[in-house]
Amino acid sequence: MLSKILKYLLVFMFVILVITVLLQVFSRYTLAVAIPWTEDGARLILIAITFLGAAVALRDDEHVAINFLLKRIPLKHRRYVNILFNGAILFFLFFFIKGSIEMTIKNWVLPVVSFPKLKIGYIYLFLPLSASLMVYFLILKIINDINNIKSNHLIR
Repeated sequence: MLSKILKYLLVFMFVILVITVLLQVFSRYTLAVAIPWTEDGARLILIAITFLGAAVALRDDEHVAINFLLKRIPLKHRRYVNILFNGAILFFLFFFIKGSIEMTIKNWVLPVVSFPKLKIGYIYLFLPLSASLMVYFLILKIINDINNIKSNHLIR
């Protein structure tokens, strides 16, 4: 359910991003009038898409990875290495969440220039939110790897 919601949200945000950029280009080059909020709007939407997309990429194992060493490890030991790597990512994410929450709080009341009612802190919320989603997905992966290791030991 969460995965479907994230995918639909990302598609919706991408459509809004495309419309915003097209509106910006059309107004600037056809009407010779720049709409001030389109540049900031596109930038803010792109930030949200980037971080939420990173969580989805992590969930689907589509993130950037250097796996040439992992491929050399025997298949029966890869799950242990995956648990170790995912644990290291979790360790990093806890610090990332802590820092992003602090940054969100510090910038909570600062307005976005072209959207005075919108606060920068609202945009920064995507950082701890997406990192929390990454933690959730990593924990599911670790649990899955542990269950697979246990089931392989039971078969032998």
